[in-house]
Amino acid sequence: MMEVKEVKSYKVSGGLVIIYEMITSSNDTIIYTVVFSDSLRVQVWGMGLTEAIALENAMREWDKVNNNPKFNPFREVIKKEREENG
Repeated sequence: MMEVKEVKSYKVSGGLVIIYEMITSSNDTIIYTVVFSDSLRVQVWGMGLTEAIALENAMREWDKVNNNPKFNPFREVIKKEREENG
């Protein structure tokens, strides 16, 4: 069994990026999952052992699937995080 909780969410162009933390019942493994939610669906785009890795994986996966280099909601979040945290 896993405990799942939302740890962060970001309003971005076209929807919402949400980061979830999943903790195993033995509390020895934490995995972060990143989803993009728009008016049509919620979809997982990346996973990782840290929030940053999960976001990077989501950004790369988005670029593989979508042919619009001007719009990547995960790149938008990473940029916001870097601006806020220096």
